[in-house]
Amino acid sequence: WYLDPNRRGTSNSTKAVMALFNTSPTVLYGEMTLLRTRMGELRFSQGNNEGFWMRGYGNKYEVSGNQDGGGYTQNQRGFTLGIDTPLYGGDGQWVAGVMAGHSTSDIDLNRSGGGTVDSYYVGGYATWLDDESGLYFDGVVKLNRLHNEVNVSMSDGKKAKGNYTQNAVGASVEVGRHIKLDDGYFVEPYGQLNAAITQAQSYDLDNGLHAKGDRSASVVGKAGVTVGKNIQLDSGGVLQPYLRTALAHEFNHNNKVTVNGERFNNDVFGSRIEMAGGVAMSVTQSVKLHADLEHTRGKTVDQPWGVNFGVRYDF
Repeated sequence: WYLDPNRRGTSNSTKAVMALFNTSPTVLYGEMTLLRTRMGELRFSQGNNEGFWMRGYGNKYEVSGNQDGGGYTQNQRGFTLGIDTPLYGGDGQWVAGVMAGHSTSDIDLNRSGGGTVDSYYVGGYATWLDDESGLYFDGVVKLNRLHNEVNVSMSDGKKAKGNYTQNAVGASVEVGRHIKLDDGYFVEPYGQLNAAITQAQSYDLDNGLHAKGDRSASVVGKAGVTVGKNIQLDSGGVLQPYLRTALAHEFNHNNKVTVNGERFNNDVFGSRIEMAGGVAMSVTQSVKLHADLEHTRGKTVDQPWGVNFGVRYDF
């Protein structure tokens, strides 16, 4: 049954499958990045060298759900590896690369059970930097394979479980301008648009409950600004602390889930305010480091914490 007659609401099983279908947007949120949080301060490399980089990240999301359920807490950890090369055609300020990575998310279904989502992804990107004007562009395309497992505690205390896989495709476009100020200070306004589509899928719990999620989409627009300072070190390196704030908005509010023939709406529509601080560092001519700490508050999605750290090596 998908209704609990004692509580006059959706059952634990229904809440759990709705929540798990809803995790793909926040799994992809955690993997999405700005240019700065993916590769650090790329201007340290001046776009003239081939480079290898890696990024590790972790975050926590709290999703409130709606009156039918679907709320959950997600703890995610993952890494990305990438390699790129400068493109010398045109103005010579283009960098193109490929990347691959993996993340694991532990899902707490708010006393209804738990689950895991393993995400594997590959992608490509192209970045353009103009040192004279400070303008930049960054475009990313990514393909995901999601492996989902759920364990549900039913109203009578018995356990039910199920699993399924999904494909997803995502893309992001970011534009901004790095404006140099006096004494090494800078300000960097930017805008970003992220879009992701997750494959429709259906599966059964071993208690007989049948769930089907329609093809779902997430479209997130973001506008923000970064302020910071370049500090020249005696060793010849550069230390760059910075602060960042942004307003993000999820535009899609029509992701349908069907449980035993009954349809529910499942989405994370709404706005969020992001606040972050970080540091980038040019250690040597070849080695660059960066780290970032983020906090987000929103209508339906909160991110109590998110951490990101990475290293780049120029050949």
